[in-house]
Amino acid sequence: MVRTVRKRIADRIAPSSTTCSACGIEIPDDSIFCPRCGAREPDAGEPGVVIRGVSEETSEALTDALQEVGVDEDLIQYE
Repeated sequence: MVRTVRKRIADRIAPSSTTCSACGIEIPDDSIFCPRCGAREPDAGEPGVVIRGVSEETSEALTDALQEVGVDEDLIQYE
């Protein structure tokens, strides 16, 4: 726990960074897209959707809508 808190503090003070695979500018490690050129970073992983506090009926409608725009059902989480 103490290590986690220290890491969070250190990341806020001096966040780690990497370079964009397309244009080479420095970007934060947790970037999914480059803010300059818009390239998707190869190590970004799969984007996901977390939806909180909705009814079962609403969650079904949201799942259908997200799938229509190409979001895989496995990437949708309800809490």
